[in-house]
Amino acid sequence: MDDSGSVIILTGGTSRRMGQDKASVDFGGSSILEFVVGLIPPGTPIMVVGEHTDIPVTYVREEPAGGGPVAAIDAALPHISSVSFRVIAVDTPFGVPWLFQQKLPPGEEALIPLNTNGKPHYLCAEYNTASIAHAINRLGGPRNASMQDLVSKLTKVAYLDNPHTETLTSTEVLLDVNTPADLVRAHAIRAREWGE
Repeated sequence: MDDSGSVIILTGGTSRRMGQDKASVDFGGSSILEFVVGLIPPGTPIMVVGEHTDIPVTYVREEPAGGGPVAAIDAALPHISSVSFRVIAVDTPFGVPWLFQQKLPPGEEALIPLNTNGKPHYLCAEYNTASIAHAINRLGGPRNASMQDLVSKLTKVAYLDNPHTETLTSTEVLLDVNTPADLVRAHAIRAREWGE
């Protein structure tokens, strides 16, 4: 395995509160998925779990479709050759800059940020590839498993309080774009940081 790292982008949520597919919603002239991919360093292997688009990355689909993030990660694992990988939910677009400033500490199996309420944000995190594969096996497979279930099978997890960058607060880094109101807020952050 190489140690260059890969990225899994999860796009398979139901988008019930948004009222439309979050991955394809307009985000300043492109989709949120295009925005997220554009923030990832060039040359990084990218796996998108969800519907195929014109963006030139690797696409996989969890079984069953809509089966949740553990099933999505499990579907992407065969395409990962790096020692570790980063996971980002497409509706947490501003987590990408922070996530790529981090490096999984030696000996740790996961690096997970905590939101302002102290709750782990499992879908803006870095994981050891072999450890996650073993954890899924210990679960008996990914079906009906939650990220909390998966991480509970790991023994060495680094949690980080107050994830932030020079210009993004912790709340902005971990902003989940789940509703039209969240999207309005995200547009304002995008315009401020990346221009109209």
